[in-house]
Amino acid sequence: MRNRYAIGGDGGGLYLFWDDNAALTGNIVQGNTAGTVGTSSGGGLYIDGCPGVTLIGNTVQNNTAGGGTHSNGGGVYLKRSPATLNGNVVRGNTASAVERGNGGGMYLAWSPTTLNGNIIVSNTAALSTDGYGGGLFYMGYGGTYTLTNNLVADNHASGSGSGLMFRGSSSSLGLTGFLLHNTIADNHGGVEGIFAYKYATLAFTNTIIAGHHSVGINVAAGCTVTVEATLWHENGAATSGAGSISTGTVNVTGDPAFADPYAWDYHLTASSAAIDEGVDVSSTLLCSRDIDGHPRPQESAPDIGADEFFLVAPVGVSISGPAEGAVGRSYVFTATVSPPTTTKPITYTWAPEPASGQGEETTVYSWTMPGAKTITVTAENIADAAPLATHEITIADYKIYLPLILRN
Repeated sequence: MRNRYAIGGDGGGLYLFWDDNAALTGNIVQGNTAGTVGTSSGGGLYIDGCPGVTLIGNTVQNNTAGGGTHSNGGGVYLKRSPATLNGNVVRGNTASAVERGNGGGMYLAWSPTTLNGNIIVSNTAALSTDGYGGGLFYMGYGGTYTLTNNLVADNHASGSGSGLMFRGSSSSLGLTGFLLHNTIADNHGGVEGIFAYKYATLAFTNTIIAGHHSVGINVAAGCTVTVEATLWHENGAATSGAGSISTGTVNVTGDPAFADPYAWDYHLTASSAAIDEGVDVSSTLLCSRDIDGHPRPQESAPDIGADEFFLVAPVGVSISGPAEGAVGRSYVFTATVSPPTTTKPITYTWAPEPASGQGEETTVYSWTMPGAKTITVTAENIADAAPLATHEITIADYKIYLPLILRN
């Protein structure tokens, strides 16, 4: 489902209506647009009136709900459809290409939903003003939402809830959410990373809330939020708002030491302040394993956040690069470890000493003398070191011969 347009309508990639127990598994929904003018919803997927729907292992990326105002659900729009979403990647979607967009990644309305192990990154509510819920926007008139083992990071909303926004309706038709073992980090552009609005009642357990330059959680009047076992890091302020918020008995401050946030790799590394600091909720549905399926806990107590630090040693390393070259030129070589899930950080030791890149996976060599050359690398992390890898390159001494010009 790629590169489709639903002009002036809904469901750029797929429109699903009144279909009980529908299942979407392992699809790529990419580059679709629901509408170019007016109000549109569901840039990638539009699902309405489909109780029991399941979305498992799909990639929904680079979709746009609308080119007009007040568009919803850049990636996924879910309405009146109690659903289960497991192991999906929702990335790079936009609700509105102009203003007033809700739910850059997903917009869930009146749909009690369970989300487990989803990666929701780099979505945008609106490219201009009035964007709400950069990663997810929840609209609830009653009903319960459960989020476990999800990553919500690097999303953008110019208005409120750059990562998550929860909105109920009234004191009798509020919204209830249970959030366990989630990582919510580096969302930007809005007033806060998480916004509870209009009679939302939320309970967070074992949550990383980090990297929001304004506020971590904003709780509006009439809302109630409890947080227990939270790692707070580099938020402008932890909490704000006129609503009720309780921060519980376990609050950790320190660097979560994510592996590589710039590449959306929010796995914990060995120095993370989140390790063994959580409270045990492993008996709760879906919490006995982390976002990667690793058993939780690994040690005496669970880690805070979606990832349970799981030490994986490098088993092997290989070198890719040219096999031939010339004197005086620079050549790039790259080391690749296996398995790909090897725990970071990894230190690479190259020999002989390279021109640049010692300690890194990519390095540069240059030779002044011709001949057969051998380079080696080892890869090592806190667990172990991989066997030595070698690579051969033959360096030629190319000479340039100018034409002989004779005068008369």
